[in-house]
Amino acid sequence: MKVKHIFSLLYLLFSNAYLQLLTSTFPDKEVLKKLKGIGEKRANYILELREDSPEPFKNLDDLKVIGLSAKQVKRWF
Repeated sequence: MKVKHIFSLLYLLFSNAYLQLLTSTFPDKEVLKKLKGIGEKRANYILELREDSPEPFKNLDDLKVIGLSAKQVKRWF
């Protein structure tokens, strides 16, 4: 049971780090496109969302806005 809790905690930590990366102003379009599941279209959309909101991705459900499913998000880890 403890192992399951550890993996859940790690998943939350890594997913929050990924959300912060997408929200950060550092990665430009070319860097975003190197991320798994992010191509030209999604990279452009992420950049547009950043212009509209300082924090466009607050939780994993917000990634549905750019067309990423929970299954795709799980593949990142």
